[in-house]
Amino acid sequence: MELSAQTKAASMTPQQDDKRSSFRITINSTVKLKADSSLGIPSQTYNAQTINLSEGGLALALDSKTDLSSPLLVEFSLKDVPMQFQGEVVWRKVDNGKSYCGMRFTQKDEYQENILKRFLFTNDEYILNQIKDLKAKDKETSDNIKLFFIKDLKMFIEELIVLEQHIKNKTMSEDAIFEKLNKISDEIVKKGDNLERQIGIGMLTKKIRDAFRFFTGPWGLKSKILERAFTKPHGYRGDYMLMEMLYHNKPFSEGIGIYYDKYLQNNPYSIAVRGRRKKITELLRDNLRKINLPSVNVLNLGCGSCPEIKDLFDSFHPKNNFNFTCIDFDQAALDSSKERLKSLPENIKIKLQKENVVNLMKSQKEAGILGEQHLVYSFGLADYLPYRVLKYFISTAFSLLLPEGKLIIAHKDIEKYRPLAPEWFMDWVSEPRKVNDFIKLVEDSGIKDYSFNIEWEESNVIFFLVITKKG
Repeated sequence: MELSAQTKAASMTPQQDDKRSSFRITINSTVKLKADSSLGIPSQTYNAQTINLSEGGLALALDSKTDLSSPLLVEFSLKDVPMQFQGEVVWRKVDNGKSYCGMRFTQKDEYQENILKRFLFTNDEYILNQIKDLKAKDKETSDNIKLFFIKDLKMFIEELIVLEQHIKNKTMSEDAIFEKLNKISDEIVKKGDNLERQIGIGMLTKKIRDAFRFFTGPWGLKSKILERAFTKPHGYRGDYMLMEMLYHNKPFSEGIGIYYDKYLQNNPYSIAVRGRRKKITELLRDNLRKINLPSVNVLNLGCGSCPEIKDLFDSFHPKNNFNFTCIDFDQAALDSSKERLKSLPENIKIKLQKENVVNLMKSQKEAGILGEQHLVYSFGLADYLPYRVLKYFISTAFSLLLPEGKLIIAHKDIEKYRPLAPEWFMDWVSEPRKVNDFIKLVEDSGIKDYSFNIEWEESNVIFFLVITKKG
């Protein structure tokens, strides 16, 4: 669905390592440095000892003063796991007769990257450095923040590492893995929510969630659903492809990503999203079949890929003409709609229009070019609109209605369910409103002479406000 402004996802990837800025943790491991013979360099082996480690490289103490060439193969062990990286020397120094150098990893495959993260992300020194700026005004809250990361989140990551090994080695049933991942994921977001309630909404809360996603990203981002929701490749939350993934209700990923796909698809909010599609189709059918006119105009605001229109006319076969105007600013969503709706009957006309809906609805005069409508609807957009914007959105949409026309807007009820997993793992957040908040907002929008009723999708998480313009 369309949003009014593009957002840029915060990075889950640490900054590129360099000697000055990258945090390093102290380790002690024997290292072998080998000239890479595959590159035509005569093979030699040098012994060294690690001093510290970061995601980008190692600092080493050499057995003797030696002139190292680059590139080199770097071999050492992390928690008894043998590691081999290609690296290059980026600095050298001699101190009290001892030789030291810094190595930058120039190539890491996914396996090596995962081993490094497993080691670093369960190291207290590394964790504390990453969260050093997450401090509240009072010491008790600051201590609780620190405890959340070095105790609760660290334990969660350790359990993810164990689960990933079970998946790799096939030593645990798929059902048991899914049950365990569900349990530990629900527990960690509830603990995060408890911490957030203590702190209150604000920039510190946002930074805590960002840090949470930084640490959990190596596992969560293996889910294609979570990855798309977080990275927002079309620049906004809840794009049409993410919706399609949730509608299909099947995993798209591999490894632990399969289980996070299932976890997110079985989340109550995802279930409600599927119910929302079903309910809007039902509301369209019930209201449109009552209009006994030769031609009926329908406006879809923030249309996405229009799955509900295809659903509607799969079971509804009217004789009169229907003229749908479907507006979205995402060209890919409109292209998907065009493909999906290409086989509709001739009496169903679809006009796909690329516009920023929110900007268009700022002015009743500008929106008036859309013409008078028998029904206007929007689902999946209002959740993201702040109070002031949603007020003029409702007012302008209502102004387009003919007498007895309907305006249908969907919104989730924060009182019924708060989507903690989407908020914490995916940065998929929306405006928190209750039904009564929404009704009050409609009253404040300035529209007159209307009646309304409330409908719910089957899980009772998302409601539909159906506003009727009096004749």
